[in-house]
Amino acid sequence: MSPAKHAPGQFVFSTTMSSKARVGFALAALLPLLVPYKLLIKTSWDNVSGLWLLFATIVSLGAIAVTVGLFLVALLGVNRQVEFDEATRTVRVSESHLLQRVREVNFPFADIARLEIICHDWTTGPSTYELQMSPRSGKPIAFGDFSSRGEAEAALSSLRGLAENAS
Repeated sequence: MSPAKHAPGQFVFSTTMSSKARVGFALAALLPLLVPYKLLIKTSWDNVSGLWLLFATIVSLGAIAVTVGLFLVALLGVNRQVEFDEATRTVRVSESHLLQRVREVNFPFADIARLEIICHDWTTGPSTYELQMSPRSGKPIAFGDFSSRGEAEAALSSLRGLAENAS
């Protein structure tokens, strides 16, 4: 499944985290809080050894760390749009999340050092693919979401053709 929108001389790849996913992560973040409640608050500590208290505290801190991580995913999940435009011969990358306004970076086609396919092999389920653009300066930018290598190769071929036609 390719999220690319294609118009003559233009490709747009969008990756967004939906509001439903954000709410789901926030709700899931509440579940690990049951661990410190059950181990530290609800438990009667009259005749319990110090070793058990140490174990319960370590496990509870781990559960709190999971909660913080899930809340951060809900708040900081990135929305990214990568737009290849033949008319202006540029690639515009815009990123945002709930706590950050839209940040845009423009790259001329000439600054693209490499376009390639990245394969993600999962332990369960089929592999997925995405494209990665490496500018001459800066970190690589991954975009697109493809369920088959053929779809990814077709998109990569179209993007390379777009960049070659613009030069």
